[in-house]
Amino acid sequence: MKDHQLLDALGGIDEKYISQASEETGVKKLRIGRGAAACMFLAVGILLAVLLWRSASGDPDPTREAPKKQTFSPAAEHTAANDSPKKISIPALEPAGADKEGDMIALVVYQGGIYTQSGSYWDRDNEKPDAILGEYLGCADGTLDELSAKEEYEREFASNLSGKVYAVNGYDTGFRVCVLHEVTDAHGKPAALTVFLDRLNGISVSTGKDLFEDRLHLRGRVTSVLWQSHKDWDLNRGNVQNASMDESAWNAFLDALDVGGFIFADARTPGESFYEGHYMSTIYDTPDQTHLILKMDDGTAARLRLIKGGYVGFEAAGWRYFVSIPHQAFDAVYDSCGGTRSVPW
Repeated sequence: MKDHQLLDALGGIDEKYISQASEETGVKKLRIGRGAAACMFLAVGILLAVLLWRSASGDPDPTREAPKKQTFSPAAEHTAANDSPKKISIPALEPAGADKEGDMIALVVYQGGIYTQSGSYWDRDNEKPDAILGEYLGCADGTLDELSAKEEYEREFASNLSGKVYAVNGYDTGFRVCVLHEVTDAHGKPAALTVFLDRLNGISVSTGKDLFEDRLHLRGRVTSVLWQSHKDWDLNRGNVQNASMDESAWNAFLDALDVGGFIFADARTPGESFYEGHYMSTIYDTPDQTHLILKMDDGTAARLRLIKGGYVGFEAAGWRYFVSIPHQAFDAVYDSCGGTRSVPW
């Protein structure tokens, strides 16, 4: 793939849509914590190379407790998640070989773990580089591809993108690192991309606090909240808007997120439907979703996916787990951020 073709594949929301949302008048902009909202990176799908995966357990749902019957009514999920959250283990990712079907994900190997893409932004959009880049860790070699043997993933800094690897200020390197990737655009001009990569496999989690607070540090660092409808997100057509909600509603949402339990998003019960009239459906199958863009005080951003019924997920490549929270705390944010209710339970 040529560099300019890679640029076309990176996608994401055009910065002009973010600017339009920030300049919108008549819409109350939520501001929380310290500092003013700054430039953000956007979570995007980077089609750099094919990594073929399989779960170490071989089970697409490591939380399944067969033959115990699973039920997916919202009430049952919230009771199980919030009253006594169970710790679940996310298996470490392993290369599966060239004969397996897989996903295209940007990755780097660091200290024996595989870190996958959670977001990226162009250098032209970065207003606070010194607030982001931490210690220099090494150099990603960019040699992995769909034909790479399993042994090649055991090398430190093995990667399918090249560039210098840094720690990210404010985040533990056991969770997040970044790669400065340089390319040439279609006009022959150099362009630099900062790619954030997180380790969300080979770990254990029980409540939302394990991810949203202990790793992402959302509380007190979100300076403003933007949202995008699921349809606009799906068609990549912008229309990003400022959220309008009370700070108390946002804090209640974070409180519920911290104590909510995780569920596996692809879990399904044979012969039953998650959504009425939709056989063998999962929570992903509903159009009733909305997407939050949380602008952070260091100039970066985090993206959350909210699905009707009280389900909150972190948007990162390959991450398939949602936190289930009570309707009251969830609905106040969901309804303020373009959430829809077209599919019945």
